[in-house]
Amino acid sequence: MKVFAFDLLPYGEHLGHLREGTELPWPLPKKHFNPKVAAQTYEEHLQAFTQLLDMIKVHFKTVLLISHLDSLKDVVDTTLDISRKEGYAYINQ
Repeated sequence: MKVFAFDLLPYGEHLGHLREGTELPWPLPKKHFNPKVAAQTYEEHLQAFTQLLDMIKVHFKTVLLISHLDSLKDVVDTTLDISRKEGYAYINQ
């Protein structure tokens, strides 16, 4: 069995009142960004993702997680770091 999960982080504050027609303006002006809401949203999201990963690890012997988030390294048993050297990718372990 294979499980694939792709994840987008939704912002924790409703911004529907800023819509132009059916979509938000792009790029959204920085005045609408609230650092406290962003930090809280990220923390809740990371906690939920960690719980999901723990649940998956109960049912599968091997779980491969590909992520650019260093904070997720705390919840895995082994990491493979991919780096670039002289224009080529290589794996550090």
